[in-house]
Amino acid sequence: MSRQRLNDSGTSYAPNADLPALYNAVSKGLGLAPSKHTEKIFKQILGGCQAMVEGLGRSETGSATPMDTASQRKVRPGARHAELAVNLAGAMAMFLLAAASAVQSGE
Repeated sequence: MSRQRLNDSGTSYAPNADLPALYNAVSKGLGLAPSKHTEKIFKQILGGCQAMVEGLGRSETGSATPMDTASQRKVRPGARHAELAVNLAGAMAMFLLAAASAVQSGE
C-alpha cells in the first residue's frame, strides 16, 4: 500500500485512512496524543478530544445511528445533534491548526 505525506509535517498515513486514524496520526505528530503526556489533566482533555473525533468519524459513515432496542428501529439524531457535531469539528480543526502553528514556530 502506498503511503502519502500529511501536508509538510512528514506524518504518513494510509490513503484510505478514516477520520479517527487521520486524527491519531496528526495528534502523535503534534504531540497531542494522550500517551505523550504525564499530567492527568492533559491526558483527560486530549483523551476526550480523541473520543470526540472517534464519535464524529463513526457518524460520518452512518454507523453511529443507535438502535432503540425496545422496538429495533433506528433513532435519528436531531438538528441540535448535527449542530453540535459541526461545532465540535470546527473547534477541533482550529485547535489542530493552532497546535501545528505552535510546533512550526517552536513554541
